[in-house]
Amino acid sequence: AALIAGSGLASHMAQAQANLNQAITNMEYARVTYERNKYLAQQHVVSDQIRDQTKAGYDVAKAAVDAMQANINAAKAAIASNEANVKSLQALQGFQKVYSPFAGVITARNVEVGSLINPSNSSNVSVISVISPSSVPPYSGRFLIPSRVDHFE
Repeated sequence: AALIAGSGLASHMAQAQANLNQAITNMEYARVTYERNKYLAQQHVVSDQIRDQTKAGYDVAKAAVDAMQANINAAKAAIASNEANVKSLQALQGFQKVYSPFAGVITARNVEVGSLINPSNSSNVSVISVISPSSVPPYSGRFLIPSRVDHFE
């Protein structure tokens, strides 16, 4: 398996969650203070200015919580994207190897090393031709290969 991020990822996410929890607590305190001052302003116990200041404090705290939550969601999306990218690349790695149904001798290589072969352009193209070693005279300049070929030059 591939490593998506360094070992600090879990601690960064935990710190971000702790910061969010603190911001939620601050927002709740600001909301309660605003609600109290709103009521007291209606009773003419505190000035409208104090009520407005506590409302502004609550709005700032709420915006901070929303921003932190958006940052956490963006980080989670980036992690998911990176994981999907790694899975895609791992799947592509599986196509790097050529497998022969039997051990034999390569007689023809019809595709250059590094070429991309996909179903749309490979309907009748053979990648390599392999024949049984018993049909090749000794020291013919050909190479014996096992039934699994990773690459050849």
